[in-house]
Parts: sequence; structure tokens; C-alpha cells
Amino acid sequence: MATSFNVNLTITSAVGFRRSSTQTFINFFGTPTVGGISGPRPLMTTTYTLNGVSQPDISITGTRILSVSTTTDFYFYPGGTSPSQTISITNLGSNALSLLPPFYLLSNNGTTAIIDDVQPPSGVIASGNTGTITVSYTGNEEGEFYNYIILITDADSPQYKIITKQVVTEQLLFDVEPSSYTRSSTSSNYRTTATYTITPIINGVENPGYILPITSVLSNTGTGWSIISNQNNQVQVTFNSNVVNNTTGTYTATLTLSYGDNSVDLTNTVNLNVDYSDDSNITSWLSAPSAYDSIIGISYDIINGRRHLTIGVGSNADGSPIFAYGGSENIKIANLSYKAADSDTPFLYWAQVARIPLDGTARTYYSKDYIVKNTGTNYAYYFGENLAPQSMFIVEDDGYYNVTIKMNHLRELSENSIIDATLRNLTRAFYDYSGIDVGDGRYYQNGPILPDGITTLKFNGFYNDGTTVKYPVLLPTI
Repeated sequence: MATSFNVNLTITSAVGFRRSSTQTFINFFGTPTVGGISGPRPLMTTTYTLNGVSQPDISITGTRILSVSTTTDFYFYPGGTSPSQTISITNLGSNALSLLPPFYLLSNNGTTAIIDDVQPPSGVIASGNTGTITVSYTGNEEGEFYNYIILITDADSPQYKIITKQVVTEQLLFDVEPSSYTRSSTSSNYRTTATYTITPIINGVENPGYILPITSVLSNTGTGWSIISNQNNQVQVTFNSNVVNNTTGTYTATLTLSYGDNSVDLTNTVNLNVDYSDDSNITSWLSAPSAYDSIIGISYDIINGRRHLTIGVGSNADGSPIFAYGGSENIKIANLSYKAADSDTPFLYWAQVARIPLDGTARTYYSKDYIVKNTGTNYAYYFGENLAPQSMFIVEDDGYYNVTIKMNHLRELSENSIIDATLRNLTRAFYDYSGIDVGDGRYYQNGPILPDGITTLKFNGFYNDGTTVKYPVLLPTI
């Protein structure tokens, strides 16, 4: 009897799969039509043999797999054409993929697709590569429309449908000139203005006569830039170097113009490199002269890179007679300017002078603290009290070098009738017109009585760009 047996058995296995595919059928009209959805080829692998031996993946070759990008909505106006969009077609398979003539099928629901370009022209896309088609739409009817583009290929799934949306509506856009603004300067007190012109575009046609209610916003307003005008399809922005204290640097502000969903950003730049090697005069003012040496001169200058205000009173110094007796020939505003202190005789012929260095902050200055010359009669002694005794002038800087200059009140008179006449006349020196000055009256007026017959203009100071500031006031009566 046998005591052992050797038995050999053959073990086999079989695996099958089904995948959906396109089929050709006869449609309602009796013509052959391709339909159905082709499924991807499955990837199968034996992870381990029956003996537990690990096996590598099995690659399936000959695949052609499409990956297609999407589109955003196509916007255009009736009769116009939308901006084009590029659709990317990537072959994720192992074999080259071909677009088959006619390459694509298009629907025509209210709008018409325009295929501008197919790349590569052959329609053959190698494995791992990407081809493109460029699409835009046109149409005459207003509304929202949906259409499709069917790509025809030899891929595993041979047809790919792309759904697109078209929005056709009246369009109001705008164009702006110039596209930016840049200037450079080495000057202090520098100002420049950029003017932007807006052209409305209605359904693709320029219509400059249509006034567009544009919205304008300026960024970085602390850089010296500001909007000064927005009307009649023009926006103006200006740069004032005094706002940045004439400090060397690059100052940029972005002007954003918008209407509806459309906007444009415009860059405005000034490269400022102020040359302080030569000091300069900004502006000056001289009062109307009156009897007994009543005259005031003011010079606004840059000295060693810093702004100064110099105020002179009276003309009877340095051997000069008073105004009425020949002093008129000697009174020159240049003798108060940035060069005046460096001459052989500083502030020549002016009797009393205060020079105030402005520090660029908002503050008040009292002239008594800045006296640099005092010859002859000390007129300032008789003005002011409390915080400003013996200060004929009070100067207020707003922090941007816009200066207000006020005549302090006359506190008391002297015991000399001539000096008292000068003091009274000085109190009215800031008025353009005065008919009550003591003595022989004014030798000329700085301005007329205004048309109302009861007012004139009164000097009030300077803006930082050198503009003289005057305001209407009642004629002086005392």
C-alpha cells in the first residue's frame, strides 16, 4: 500500500472588465449618429502572487486622455465681438492625440463663436503636451446665451463638450489720456498739475461729447498730491512741494478713476531734488506809505534751505531821512530779502527789522523775539500786551508754510506828537485804502475803495506758493 502521494494541481484565474463606449445608432431623422459616453480604460495589477511575491504595476499603453480648461463668461455689446479666450487641451495619455477634422462642432444659440486659432495647426498633440484653441463670440441680440463647443478627437473619449456663456449688453466704457504723469524739479515751491482727459466709449464708439460721472480717488495724499478738479470729462491733480517741506525725494500718488465696474489706475510721480546752493525769494509785500515814516515791508525767502519771514518798519535808518523828506528813494524791499543780512549794512535804511525762521510746524511767532535791527524810534515798544508785549506783529504758520501776519493792537502812545502820528498810521498800514491817516495822509494807496463804498482789501499774509492773501474789510475809521 502506498504511504505517500504527490498531487500537482494547476490553479488559474481570469479577470474581465467592461467599459462604456460610444455607439453608432440611427437617429430620429434616419442618419447615423455617434452617441454614448466612453469610459476610461481601467488599470489592473497583481499586487502579490499566491506565493506572496510582490509584482510591479502593469502599464496600459496606447491611451489618449483629454484634459480641457474652462472659460469665463464672454461679455460684449450688440453687434460687437467679445474679447477672445484661450482653451487649453492637454493630452494626459501615453500616445499622441489628434483633433480630427473639422476639429470642433459649434452651436449657434443667439450668438456665433469665432475660432481664431488652433495650435498646433496639425491638430496633433503629443503625450504630455498642450494644444490650444482661441475663441470669441459675436451677436446682435441683447441677452444671456449658452452655447457649446464639441472637440472631435481620437481620444479614448473622442468627443469633449465645452459649455460657454455669453452676456450681450449695452456697454459704456472709457479711455484715459495720458496713462501716467512724471516730472522732475530742483526748485523749491515747485508746483505741477496733471490733466487727465476721459473719453467715453459707447458700444465700441468714442463719444467725447457724453459727460461721464467719473469717480476719482487719490492715494497717498500726504505726498504733496491732491485732486483739484473733476468735471467735464477731465480730472486734474496737482503737486505742491511745500506740503512736503521741499524735501528731496520721490513723491508718488495713484489716481483711480472708475465708472460702474470699470476702473483705471494712473500713477503720478514727482522726483524732487531741491538745489539750495542759491537762496531765493518767494514773494514780498510793501504797504502804502503814509506821513511821518509810516511804512512796512515784508519779504518771504528761502535762506540756507529754510523759509524765513523778514518784516521791516520805517525808513529813517543808516543816514536816511524819513519817507516824506527823501527817504522814499531808499526804501527797497530787496533790502529785506535773503541777501539783506549779508550786505555791508544789513537791512539797509530800514529802521526796525524782525527776521523769523519758520520751522515747518503749526505755531505762532511773536516779532519781539526775532528783532535783528533796531535803529531810531522803537515803534514796536508801543504795541501788544499779555503774551506779546512790544510785538508789533503776530505770525501764525499752519504747518505748511501758509503764514498769517497780524498787526498787533496799539497799546499806548508816546509823549511825542510826531511819533504818535506814525504809530496811528502804522495801525492802518495793512489796509489797501485809508482816508484818515494823520498828517499829510497817504502818498499813494495800495488799492481802491471797493464798489460797495464801505470796504477795501486788507493784507493778511502769504500762501506757501507765494500768493499774497487779502480779504475785504470795512474802511478804517480810527
